[in-house]
Amino acid sequence: MPIIVWEDIDGVRRIYRSTKQEDESWSAAYDMTLPTGEDSSLHGVTQNQCGATSILWSMENPDGYPQLMMSQYR
Repeated sequence: MPIIVWEDIDGVRRIYRSTKQEDESWSAAYDMTLPTGEDSSLHGVTQNQCGATSILWSMENPDGYPQLMMSQYR
């Protein structure tokens, strides 16, 4: 099951997807499909009974207005 982690490093927020390996260690990769930046805010992470994970966040679009976004993983 993927685990979504929101990190704030050097003033830039990044989203990582981690998976548990067979040896019980964790492997994390930066998710390039999710927009990140200084004006991003995480609003929630949920998981349903089927194992799908949803991430709700907002970020400032190029016109300067906030934009609400959602990603889903299965």
